[in-house]
Amino acid sequence: MKRCITLKLFWVIGLILGLSVSVFAQAWFIPRPHPPRFPPPLLSEMPILEKETIRFSVTDQAGTVILEQFWKNPSDHTIEGKMLFPLPPGAQVTHFEMTIDDSVYSGKLYERNEARQIYEDIVRRLHDPGLLEFLNHNLFRTRLFPIPAHKTRRIQLKYQTVFPLDQGQVTIQLPLFMQKRRWLPGGKIMPVGRFVLTGTIRSKTPVKNAYSPDPDVEILQKSDHKLTVSLEKEFSAWKEKSFRLVYALQKNPVGLSLLTFRQPEKPGYFLLLISPAFEWKKQKPLPTDFVFLLDRSGSMSGEKIVQAKAALKFCLNHLKRGDRFGLVTFSSEVQMFRPELLPVKKWRKKALQFLDSIDARGGTNIYGALAALKKFRQNPDRTMEIIFLTDGKPTVGITDESRILNAFKKENTENLRLFVFGVGYDVNTFLLNHLSEEGRGTVVYVEPEANLETRISSFFDKIKAPVLTHLGIDWGDQEVRDIFPKALPDLFQGSQLVVTGRYEKTGDFKIALKGDALKQRKTFVKTFRFPEEAVENDFVPIIWASRKIGYLLDQIRWHGENPELKNEIIRLSKAFGIVTPYTSYLIQEPEPAGVLQAAGQPPAPPYPQFNRTQRRFLTDFASGRQEVSGVSSFYISKGIQNLKTSRHALRQMTQKIRFAAGRSFIFQDSVWVEQGIGETQPPVKVAFGSPAYFKLLEWHPGLQTVFALGQKVKFQIGNVVFEIAETGTKMWSTRESEKYRKLAR
Repeated sequence: MKRCITLKLFWVIGLILGLSVSVFAQAWFIPRPHPPRFPPPLLSEMPILEKETIRFSVTDQAGTVILEQFWKNPSDHTIEGKMLFPLPPGAQVTHFEMTIDDSVYSGKLYERNEARQIYEDIVRRLHDPGLLEFLNHNLFRTRLFPIPAHKTRRIQLKYQTVFPLDQGQVTIQLPLFMQKRRWLPGGKIMPVGRFVLTGTIRSKTPVKNAYSPDPDVEILQKSDHKLTVSLEKEFSAWKEKSFRLVYALQKNPVGLSLLTFRQPEKPGYFLLLISPAFEWKKQKPLPTDFVFLLDRSGSMSGEKIVQAKAALKFCLNHLKRGDRFGLVTFSSEVQMFRPELLPVKKWRKKALQFLDSIDARGGTNIYGALAALKKFRQNPDRTMEIIFLTDGKPTVGITDESRILNAFKKENTENLRLFVFGVGYDVNTFLLNHLSEEGRGTVVYVEPEANLETRISSFFDKIKAPVLTHLGIDWGDQEVRDIFPKALPDLFQGSQLVVTGRYEKTGDFKIALKGDALKQRKTFVKTFRFPEEAVENDFVPIIWASRKIGYLLDQIRWHGENPELKNEIIRLSKAFGIVTPYTSYLIQEPEPAGVLQAAGQPPAPPYPQFNRTQRRFLTDFASGRQEVSGVSSFYISKGIQNLKTSRHALRQMTQKIRFAAGRSFIFQDSVWVEQGIGETQPPVKVAFGSPAYFKLLEWHPGLQTVFALGQKVKFQIGNVVFEIAETGTKMWSTRESEKYRKLAR
């Protein structure tokens, strides 16, 4: 008869409640001390988290969260364990219930001090610092009944809580890294699980500026009082990622929200989020003039011209009452539907018929197309938005870029906005970039195989209803610098502007947004607190650095390289973990699995995970940055544009870089080393998991995410460099305790 062996283990799943909600799922193995098992249990006998779903709903301030997990036992033995749920101080839990399969289980709540001892004990015994992020949290613990060999158990946790408000802003945070992938017997990697999150937020007070730094999060605003959130992805195999959502509760017709990050005695970083009310239709969006410039040269033949015509039909069919439009097509010659701006209701049907008659042939007369704009007499009280689509460079008429730009500048006015679509690899990126910049619009580069109709239609949906134009921000007594974007675009219905920069002063300051609407200059004022220390929103400096790097690369591309700009890009790249063409050397072959695991890291993928734009951008910049057309020019322009307009914290593109507690770390010789530390003296070595290790963390709790990087970390506190290692100081002397406790953070 086969003997059944039960293994003891801990599964730690964090559910952080309160204003900030965090969920973290991770399995740790703790061998049973009595009696000892021989041979020792393998990691392959740990359970596998196959799927996790999180559903949450918030009505006013009352929230309900339901977590459901499916754990599989891949081993030939029965596994038994305990569930630990970290809860932060101040969590207002009104109901807590756990169901395993169909049975309801109770548990015990440990207050902060008791919970800290449990956390430290697990970290010490398992040599895994991942739990350190929860050291200051209360803890709920319950027993999990055995999982038979090769069977799956469903675990459901439901709790209710009250979400407090902080300066009118709510934050929901859910780290998504569920389980480190590991090697299974036979050299196989653990299968990838799925994560699904859905949420609904309802409020009597209007909800504005819902924002997540994760680009995969879909936020749908149903009304001013309701929004839904969804996310579905595979578990991150290589590093921790967090779901984070912030939203403001404001009654103003234009919402202003501020997210900050600041370390003591250093300038801070900020994101200013700006969005109009969802129901702005009651405010009557501004009547707008639209002019469509369509390239119908021979290179547009086939599917491209079919999709382009369908896209312009979509635009014409979605013009609103009071709008006017003009339509120009160009190849070797320029053809105008009518040489004037036309009312939508009377002329839309004939314009659609005109589009049907278009075919693609001839050269590309960009100069002539732009010169035709002077036929459309502008109304100084209305914005004129130009949608300019081309797949080539100028080949007919005046082809010199400088003359084309100068001609456009003469026709340009404060009310004109130029939005450019460059289709395919033959476009002149120098010309299109500068046209869009001069026209205070944007440029979108579309791959040849992409669906042009979808891209244009989606874009037009975002810009068809401007609500505020000629925006400006009055920062009052606050001192700000390095603000991006350099020029503010218009604010459109259903859109959100993200402005990022640095701030010097701390305290409360009034910020005023100004813009034009219906012949009136409107002002929206809100008082914000710029804190002396704020380390929660560590994605804020990454977004700022991404935009600044994009701006600097753009300067180098069009004005030439100089040491000052190049060195600043390299400094920012290292400081914030953003790989650039000047720091692509950071992308190295991954360390062997054993080396990474020794440093607390999961197995690395065989190659860095870049998309096509990132790869071409990094490899082609040095040789192709002076080219104005071609494949290299296309991807360089697209890569820089992605950086300059980034709204999200870019995914770290290398296994070698981590950003924690506002600091950048590079993986060197199996150690996470903080960048920029001064080592005039040998570092103070501290033994991992020792009393000295936990005391240092207790004195400096803001470094929890630094300690959680791994078992080998080198970092600086004040003027002292510490190194967490296998060997080192285990107990501080009285003199050392006094010295290191008082170090500046």
